[in-house]
Amino acid sequence: MRVSYAYGDVHRTPALQAHIQKKVEKVERLVAKTSEDMVHLQIKMDKVHRKEEFRVHVNMHFPGKTLHAEDTSHNAMTSSTEAFEDLIRQIKTYKHKLRGRRRNGARTVSALIDQEAVEE
Repeated sequence: MRVSYAYGDVHRTPALQAHIQKKVEKVERLVAKTSEDMVHLQIKMDKVHRKEEFRVHVNMHFPGKTLHAEDTSHNAMTSSTEAFEDLIRQIKTYKHKLRGRRRNGARTVSALIDQEAVEE
């Protein structure tokens, strides 16, 4: 999985970087069976100057599908946690849909094979 980081006016502390790296590792475990070239994770963190808030955008690009999560909070760690939790939920839902399609397709094919065997 390719990972891109973009920090706007946010001061990158070692604690913040470790926190984000921990979340990225959690996402990597979810997409471990996918080819590294096929998945791209983009993390963008900005500071909203008027409100003294932090905004985190997390995009994950799969072939044919893009997942997006965003959160704004007064704390950079809180906003990154919420954004990643939303992304993880979306990844699990997407994987569940993919598994369901394969299972339904397999059932359909096996049902057709069984039906042809009965007809002969």
